[in-house]
Amino acid sequence: MKSSENSEMNTYQFKGVPLTAAIAQSLILKMFQGKLIERHVIDDEVLRAHLAGGGKKPSRSSGEYVRKALLDMKKVGLAENVSLGHWRIADAEVPIESMTSNEITASASAPHENIESEEPLSVDLDIGSGVGAIYVYYLPTYRLHAETRSEESWPCKIGRTDRDPVNRVLSQVATALPEKPHIALIVRTSQPLAWENALHGVLTLRGLRIENSPGVEWFLTSPREVLELVKQFDLRFANAKFPGSE
Repeated sequence: MKSSENSEMNTYQFKGVPLTAAIAQSLILKMFQGKLIERHVIDDEVLRAHLAGGGKKPSRSSGEYVRKALLDMKKVGLAENVSLGHWRIADAEVPIESMTSNEITASASAPHENIESEEPLSVDLDIGSGVGAIYVYYLPTYRLHAETRSEESWPCKIGRTDRDPVNRVLSQVATALPEKPHIALIVRTSQPLAWENALHGVLTLRGLRIENSPGVEWFLTSPREVLELVKQFDLRFANAKFPGSE
């Protein structure tokens, strides 16, 4: 490690403090000022820099704190959500070193403020193992609309990630989604691309891909239909079922 990096770690003011939205905001401005950057990169790099400086992991998903930081920055013109999953950070650094001891103390208590009042994303069924994952989520409004019409299918997004799937969904919550999504299914795997291609392929052949949707990952299906496909693809999941299922 370079001596300059050692010096930065030794002077990091949030050493021993869990990551909060306020700390995340300072790090974002320090690392990404004037840049157009993908949300998942911000998530990863903020946590990496905080831990490298001697900070502690947050009690909740770091993506939630990054999300709050970006939304707060957007309100005051320090960040712009230019497209789905992409943020432009203002060219105006606010160095961590300039924060007062009172601000550091306030930052350390931030998890008990606004962000704690937000209900975290829950997952109905989380199966498998691996560094990557595929995930299925939907907007509650879509399901409610389908149920009022006695329909068993509604728009669901089937995506993949090589990182934490909840953080991946959170990055989309902070961009273009009109309401908090419901994560129905996560299948953890070391081959997320193969799984995504298989599921997308079958559902596309069934004519269930939703045209004119943002991206190519939305299908008129249901979590149960997707889970049945998962069971067919891998017998290890043959006994998997959603909570409350018979």
